[in-house]
Amino acid sequence: MRLAKKYLSGILLSGGIAATAYAISLVLPAGILGGTLIALIIGMLLNPLVCRYEVYAPGINWTSKKILRAGIIIAGITLSFPQVIKAGKYALILMVFTLGTAFGVGYICKKVFKINWKLASLLSVSTAICGGTAVATLGPTIRAKNRDIA
Repeated sequence: MRLAKKYLSGILLSGGIAATAYAISLVLPAGILGGTLIALIIGMLLNPLVCRYEVYAPGINWTSKKILRAGIIIAGITLSFPQVIKAGKYALILMVFTLGTAFGVGYICKKVFKINWKLASLLSVSTAICGGTAVATLGPTIRAKNRDIA
């Protein structure tokens, strides 16, 4: 019971932010901002306040590691191989070029600016793939510092 209590406040906060972001995205005309971006903005606005209270940290960390990864996997499962093929070989070429360029520039920036490989990887993956979601997924995987993830 104590373990559940330890995580509950952070999980509820994360769920509340997600629900609020979803509701706001429904109200905005023509999907001008997606729920993910709205949740990211709300999280950035609340961060200075939430960081003052350690009670939220375990639940937020659990949510960002487990729930976010599961969501990304579920979203990826919905994309079938025939859909990828239908997009055409040009889309595949563009994707390889984009990924190669982003990671190549990230490697060059790592050397030129003397930044650690974790930060360079986070910058590269956020540029190449899908921004904040990719960083939030990769960051805990490579054990990046919170300030690098931010």
